[in-house]
Parts: sequence; structure tokens; C-alpha cells
Amino acid sequence: AVRRYREQTARAFAMHKTVFVSHFLQRQFQRAVPHADLARCRVIPNFVDYPRLAATVDGALAPVAGRVVLVGRVDAGKGFGEFLAAAAGRLPELAQVLVAGDGPQRALLEGRHAGPGVRFLGWQDYPGALSLAASAHVCVVPSVCEEACSTTVLEALALGRPCIALARGGTPELAAYQQYPGQLQLAWSMPDLVARVRRQLATAPARPSRAAAFGADAAHIL
Repeated sequence: AVRRYREQTARAFAMHKTVFVSHFLQRQFQRAVPHADLARCRVIPNFVDYPRLAATVDGALAPVAGRVVLVGRVDAGKGFGEFLAAAAGRLPELAQVLVAGDGPQRALLEGRHAGPGVRFLGWQDYPGALSLAASAHVCVVPSVCEEACSTTVLEALALGRPCIALARGGTPELAAYQQYPGQLQLAWSMPDLVARVRRQLATAPARPSRAAAFGADAAHIL
């Protein structure tokens, strides 16, 4: 049954145009179906609405020193619990961690970690989430799962914010969309990620000039 499924999948990919959102995802598919003909397949990353993000930047106040922003679904794969546990007592006093999102782990993590330095804001609509990210000293994407192409990382980069993430899945490929050197920092472990957050908070919040274009803008890609 598995062999038949893989053969049918290989034929389907040979017949139809298919998009992988990262080279990582394409490699994972090729591991499972090594004989697939991918001549009609392309790698096109997730894209963002850069004019909307740029307008958010233009309307935002200066980034808040010490503000660490995490946005996403609060579940096991996103690594929020691992980050908060690793960061406990290891961030500077000025640090204010804001977790924007809801999910099955929210109540548990809020009970363990909420306090003066960690706030759970619950679900935010898209404009609210963007405004939070734009106000960050640093955005953190601590996903322990292998994200194929993290839109949260792309949005942080488009907003001009420093972003620190684990070097897993397709995330390392997104360094191609940095607006300035070192904007996307890739950590090899959660302790390394927390150490990078500490170092970033020891510098003044970045306030780069807004770029005229962004490589992962939908209009540019399409």
C-alpha cells in the first residue's frame, strides 16, 4: 500500500504543477518519494503583503527597549514553553516578554510563567499582531518543529525587526530576505537562542530606514 501510494504520488507530481514553499520541504518529499519527476515543481516561499507591513512600520512608534515579542499558536510545536523555561531568570531586568496568541498550551504556560516580566496577551487580530511585532526590541520564533516556511519570521524581517529563531526546517533559507546583516539570527539550541536574545537586548533597539522593496512581497514574487 505504501509503495502504491508513493508511485501514484510520483505520477501526480509529474503531471501537475506543484509548489514547495522551501527547498527543505522539497528535500523531505524527495526522501519519501525519491523517484518522483519534479520537472514541473517550483520552490516559491510564502509571501507577505509588504505595502501593508510597510504602512504598519510607518505608523508605529519607536520600538520599545526590552520588549521581546512572540506571536503564534501556543501549542507544543511552537516552542513557547521551552523558550520561557530556558529564559526564566536569564534575561535582563528590563526585558518584557509578550506572548500574543492562543492555543492548547496557553493556560498551562500562563500558570507557570506569567508575571511582571512575562505577559500573555491572548489572540490578537492581524493588525494588532503586526503592531506588536513592529514595537519589539526583538522578535523570537522558537519553533521546535521543523517549520517549512515561517510567515512569522518573514513578517518580522519585513517590519525591520531583529528576529531570532532556531535553525530548523526551512527557517535558515529565510536569511535571504534580511533587510540588513544579522537581522535574522539562527540558534542551534534553546540555550543558544536565549543567549542571543540577551545579547540583542544589550544593544539599542534597531530602527533601520524602511526598504523600498522586500524580496518576499507577494507582488514581487507573483
